[in-house]
Amino acid sequence: MPYAWDYPAAKNKSLVLLCRGKERYIKLAEMGNLIPMKLPPTHDLPQKIIDIRIEAEGPTQTLVLSNFRPSRSVYRQQKPASSQTSVSTGFEVKEINSDITFKAQLRLNGIGISLVNQNLRELVYITFREIDLKLSESKIYQTVNTTIKWIQVDNQLYGGIFPILLYPSVVPKTGREMEAHPIFTATVTRVKDDSYGVLYVKYASLLVQQMTLELDEDFIFALLDFVKVPGAAWSEEREDPICEAELGIPEPKHEAQGQDVYFEVLHLHPMQLDLSFVRTERVNVEDTTESSNPLMFFVNVMTMSIGNVNDAPVRLNALLLENARVSIPMLVSNITNHYTQEFLRQVHVVIGSADFLGNPVGLFNTVSSGVADIFYEPYQGFVMSDRPQELGLGIAKGATSFVKKSVFGITDSLTKFTGSVSKGLAAATLDKEFQDQRRMSRARNRPKHALYGVTAGGSAFATSMASGIGGLARHPLEGAEKEGFQGFVKGVGKGFLGLATKPALGAFDLASSKYSLSPFPLYVY
Repeated sequence: MPYAWDYPAAKNKSLVLLCRGKERYIKLAEMGNLIPMKLPPTHDLPQKIIDIRIEAEGPTQTLVLSNFRPSRSVYRQQKPASSQTSVSTGFEVKEINSDITFKAQLRLNGIGISLVNQNLRELVYITFREIDLKLSESKIYQTVNTTIKWIQVDNQLYGGIFPILLYPSVVPKTGREMEAHPIFTATVTRVKDDSYGVLYVKYASLLVQQMTLELDEDFIFALLDFVKVPGAAWSEEREDPICEAELGIPEPKHEAQGQDVYFEVLHLHPMQLDLSFVRTERVNVEDTTESSNPLMFFVNVMTMSIGNVNDAPVRLNALLLENARVSIPMLVSNITNHYTQEFLRQVHVVIGSADFLGNPVGLFNTVSSGVADIFYEPYQGFVMSDRPQELGLGIAKGATSFVKKSVFGITDSLTKFTGSVSKGLAAATLDKEFQDQRRMSRARNRPKHALYGVTAGGSAFATSMASGIGGLARHPLEGAEKEGFQGFVKGVGKGFLGLATKPALGAFDLASSKYSLSPFPLYVY
């Protein structure tokens, strides 16, 4: 019998069966065999048991009512010795043989995937370690379980800022810890009975541990160029018309209808992604200035300063679906919309982790962790031991941890700010050769202790001063050799611009190197 909801937009929708004074609420979203309904006897009718089943007929959820047959039903009437919970319903699930009849397991020590572009340059190398794939079947269910203990993506581009693009944030210390907490875990349990009209998934789960994603501008442009495959649908450039030439109503597009999937439970666990992004200094600023567009030059300088994000903790909430019947395209769309909205809710965290602001999110997390240690360390010393001196040691440890983390947080925030300003000044020098030398020098000479940081900063300041003064003569000569008098005039302008920006850049590099290392280690107890 066809039916229609009175209020289709209602959150909770149920069908009500009323017979012989008995009332039963049924949710059509729950597919499968439901608990039978027992009808009491009347003066002219005996007791009756109705079997209730919900299945799919095309796009429609169908309620099937039939006489209860104990031999075919998955339920049986309870015995008098049953529990109080079972007596309240009058039926219990039969004990079905769930012994595994087939089991297969595939173990791989590792898989490596290399992406090479059309210029035969390797972009990334993807590593999967300790892959375990299990397949088990019983009379009713089929279960697939996949675990990957380590995932890593390496940047293979020359001169990349980050050598590793994607890796687990928390590195397991022992093999036992990695065994208990693999990086990737996925489980799918399917009901083998195909009479429901859909692909019945009893349980599906996906878990990804906390990951760190570090990207730079060069890699993103290289990846975008890699996916531009000639002839591919996503590579076609489509121009939308300003106004429609035809005013008629177009016919709706009929998409191919595939088999729907019914999830009794779909659980995508919460995830955290520590995001970092750096604008590179290998931008051809000369080309932008020759285009006679000073606005683009200003935008490039500003984005070079404020476009860096460091360790932004993006937390994505879980997605839990119960009794959901969807098509595969609709499922993909729902998951995409969910994570898009979750990421947009975390925009303030990404902005708060910008280097130009001194990474206030990282500063708050570091200092708050030190404040927590003030209370946690004494409490731990008091609980773990009855000796009074342990309480004193706990107070000392907590105070020391607070000082260490506070000093580190403040110096790290100053480093982020000064480094961000120096990147903007480097873009404003209009000297690509100087930018490349500075970038390579900072990549090679990363300070390992405070004294070396001051030495490296002093060397960078001296180099910037020398380049600024020498540029007054070098840039006009180079410009005259390339473009004659016009190039000479441009070279004079570049020389004076470098004289103003390069010493300031050296001063900020000196400050950045000075604050880059705290005199106190962060996590040493």
